[in-house]
Amino acid sequence: MNEIETGSWVRLTADLKEASKLLGAKEARWLVDTYQSIQKLRIAVGNRIEAASLEGEPASVLNWNLGNLLILEGDITAAIKVFSNSYASGVWLQGICGIGPILAAGILATFDIRTAPTVGHWWRYAGLDPTLRWLSSDDAKKLAKAVVGPQSVEVTWDHIVEAARQVKRRPDSIVKAHWMLKSKANTRKTNKPKEVVDKPPLTKVDDLAKALAVRPFNASAKKLCFLISDQFVRQRNRTNGRFYGSIYEERKAYDQERNNKGLLADQARKGSSRCTDRHIELRARRYVVKMFMSHFHAKFYEEYYGKDAPLPYPFTDHCGGDHRHFVGRPQHSVTKEGLRSLKQLYGEE
Repeated sequence: MNEIETGSWVRLTADLKEASKLLGAKEARWLVDTYQSIQKLRIAVGNRIEAASLEGEPASVLNWNLGNLLILEGDITAAIKVFSNSYASGVWLQGICGIGPILAAGILATFDIRTAPTVGHWWRYAGLDPTLRWLSSDDAKKLAKAVVGPQSVEVTWDHIVEAARQVKRRPDSIVKAHWMLKSKANTRKTNKPKEVVDKPPLTKVDDLAKALAVRPFNASAKKLCFLISDQFVRQRNRTNGRFYGSIYEERKAYDQERNNKGLLADQARKGSSRCTDRHIELRARRYVVKMFMSHFHAKFYEEYYGKDAPLPYPFTDHCGGDHRHFVGRPQHSVTKEGLRSLKQLYGEE
């Protein structure tokens, strides 16, 4: 067994910090996740030290641990800041009150503009589309059996299309969920990388049920959106935080008024004619973060494709072209000289 040198702490050097500009999206996302994990651990250790102090217990080892975590957290923050400041979109994001280098890096690394012709694709990706259904295992089994029928027949493409229609998903996403489940199982059995595991056809009812029960959105993206909305709520009383803060407050007041009139009864808990205050709060938070997502989608789209982004669906001619509730993104200038492009982030240049 190899011994690990622990006699000295390896700090982030100037060269390594400069190399942070070259991080790819996957590496940056991993670094942001690592930062959040270390931050959570550092807070837990700090709480334990405080408890030990109140109980009169020694905490020298815990203090040593806390010191190292602070150093590591600071070095990762410095690397992430360099990454975020290397892109015009990253600099623009940090010009918004509540969005610092960590959240900006998370957005850059999580939301790939190449996968989102419109912002609606990102809303679904982050679990913010109310039409997207996440089935329980039991409900998925019932749906699969209902679609295929009582006979012991193989699942066909038509069956997959019908199941997808009922849960408001794309048929290919259900097939990909099946491949993901099989690749995980085969990787555990064969120790082969996921990339080299075969993609078996979706032909069994049980496999269709399992695929339908897979979470239809990205959990990290949804968590990121919640953290962003939380910042907008926290910063809403600051002068430079009023842009999104006022959108949140206006939407919350609007939903509260409708709730008081019983207009949201269909969305309330069973047996109740009113939504809870928490429900109204979360509705307002989702609304403001979806508005923000439409803004940074437009910014990313313009930077990557060099042209204006399409309007979100509710403001297109399909819905009468009603622009009364459309809000343009915050405007603040960003000097692009010396900055990298999103195409470089995706390894295309």
